Amino acid sequence: MKLLQFVIYIIWLITIGVSPVYSEFYQYIDENGVLSFTDDISKLSSEQRKQIKKIKEIKTKPVIDINNIPQAQQQTQTDSSTSEEKEAGEEKRSKELTKEAEELKQIDYKLKEEYASLKDDKDRLDVLHERLKNDKGVSEAVLEDFRKQVSEINIRTQQYNADLQAYKKRVNDYNDKVNK
Repeated sequence: MKLLQFVIYIIWLITIGVSPVYSEFYQYIDENGVLSFTDDISKLSSEQRKQIKKIKEIKTKPVIDINNIPQAQQQTQTDSSTSEEKEAGEEKRSKELTKEAEELKQIDYKLKEEYASLKDDKDRLDVLHERLKNDKGVSEAVLEDFRKQVSEINIRTQQYNADLQAYKKRVNDYNDKVNK
């Protein structure tokens, strides 16, 4: 009888141990402009909570790891000239992938710099906007200058978004080349 109870207890423990676990994840941009994820929003600042996005499901795609670029695989064949040609082709492909990865690193760095610059400018304009709202005696020239600055940031933001989309496409194309 005790053996039966013990077996039932063990089976019950196993079924609880393999039951699915659900959790909520959130996406946000941290103070360094890096896309980040968390499952505990209490650790985020109020500014980060304003821009948080709830992730309903996690989808995985091939990710570029530009710090670990694949090297050309060497294959030995009985025909030495064919083998040498193949090695030369693989070496050329590896060099091209390395060069493209370096270009992608540079673009990524420039995009992060531009994002930080846009964020700083937007924050500065937010502060200025609050001041202008509270100051009833603001001249029309000051307001016009403010509108011009907002328009310039909007144009820069649109250009940044276009550049970011082009970068993402290049990364996906690069991943496709690497996975061939």
